[in-house]
Amino acid sequence: MVNSFIWSGDHWKKGDFDFLSLSDREGVYETFLIRDGLIQNKNLHFERFIAGCRFLNLPESLGPDIPENLNGEWTLRWARWHGCPAGNIAHLWEGTLQPKKNQINVGLVSVRSVPKVPELKVKHLALLKRVKLKQSLKKEYGWDDYLIVDQDKILEGSNWGFMILMNGKWIIPHFKKGLLQSTTLTKILNEGEFEGVNVVQDDINLSDLKKANSLKGPSSSGFRNLNIVSDKVVDF
Repeated sequence: MVNSFIWSGDHWKKGDFDFLSLSDREGVYETFLIRDGLIQNKNLHFERFIAGCRFLNLPESLGPDIPENLNGEWTLRWARWHGCPAGNIAHLWEGTLQPKKNQINVGLVSVRSVPKVPELKVKHLALLKRVKLKQSLKKEYGWDDYLIVDQDKILEGSNWGFMILMNGKWIIPHFKKGLLQSTTLTKILNEGEFEGVNVVQDDINLSDLKKANSLKGPSSSGFRNLNIVSDKVVDF
């Protein structure tokens, strides 16, 4: 199990970063939000990362090569995990995967059109294909981001969670279809409330979007208000 962490210097403490830990062979990674020198939801992130390593049966020895196509924002600073079964590599980066606006315009995309990850609870570089999809949808429709839909059920955002305020409670959709289990939503579910309102896990239907008092897209980097700009579910 992870029992300590080795940082490559203390410069990261001077700013706010996402922390990305990344397997050097199979593409499993984990992002952490760092605020005032503290990793948010640390234990939940560790558990998910180790579960991903074990699911993919990663070897214990460290491989020689850094994964391909990691440049620019991915190379701010390197560090290493200590005690992780994968013996993997990691680095700090300034997060840009999440939109910085407090309110974003969101469309709907069929789960059939969304790149898959290996398994529930495994955060994998395949998720970055969802970012490319988001860029294509921005160009085509002008959306900031999208929600993933399975028939008439809302599952999650492109790489963030989803919750609605309806009938006096916050509702978080069930984690299914092999999509990522959000550590932020897991923490909220464990606490049982958000902003003083009870939280439950249940199906969220397309029709609920118009009934909801509030729509939010939670992630480690913040809670964004969602504006649904189209009723059409894009499938391509």
